[in-house]
Amino acid sequence: SRAKRVWTEVAQALGVSIETVQNLIVDRTLKVFDPRITERSLMNLCRRNGSLLNWEFLDAETRDWLESSMDLDRRAGMDTTMCLNPFRRHALVVRKCGRCGRSIRGNAFFAHSNCRKSPKIP
Repeated sequence: SRAKRVWTEVAQALGVSIETVQNLIVDRTLKVFDPRITERSLMNLCRRNGSLLNWEFLDAETRDWLESSMDLDRRAGMDTTMCLNPFRRHALVVRKCGRCGRSIRGNAFFAHSNCRKSPKIP
């Protein structure tokens, strides 16, 4: 099965047996996921929710590919997109930490606590 193949790859990468990987998964110590996206699922996303894609962040080549090969409909799913617009605008706000100099988007800046241990940057 596909899961066994993934577990085998993980076991080889970690240098342990498959049984050890299975036990770690059962104990919830190890979480295994498959990061691959199928062409069909991408095509469905483009057809049904094309408006969710932020068009401005894509280069011209990617835009052409999505429209020609993936049947992108930029107006599909507009109701959902209208709900997300405030979050998109908020994510465009970038603040820089005065202590560690790290650039942070949105409200995550206020939860940034690693810099408390760092000296302040002049």
